Amino acid sequence: MADTITVTDPAQLSELLNEVEAIKATFVSLHSAHVNRPTRGKYGAALKELENSELPLMELSSAKFDNDSQASMQQQFSKAAEKINLTWEPSVVFYNGSKFLVNFDAENAEAKLEQFILRKAGISSKDLYAAAADLDTSTK
Repeated sequence: MADTITVTDPAQLSELLNEVEAIKATFVSLHSAHVNRPTRGKYGAALKELENSELPLMELSSAKFDNDSQASMQQQFSKAAEKINLTWEPSVVFYNGSKFLVNFDAENAEAKLEQFILRKAGISSKDLYAAAADLDTSTK
């Protein structure tokens, strides 16, 4: 139970009321900051972006997704996926200092990933296969 405070001095009463109002204002400010935080919905938004993407993966912004725990991020993405009723399970992969969101269940995922990697490496699949054939021939 709360203690009862009796104040008879008007100056003390005014000071006490000011403290109570300051606490209430702080609570309202904290609630507003919580509700309007800039990262609100970031997991669901990333999942929707990946779902509508041509590739079954996307690199996550380190500034926006600053969590250093892959397991924690995986849990957050799984919760968001359940909330928006995704039909596939998102995977979080930390690789080479970057963070990726991947849909391993995507149709033709391996071919799409291969194309992505080749683009990143700046080589065409035709050139890669020609180089591989040359290496194969020279090692026989």
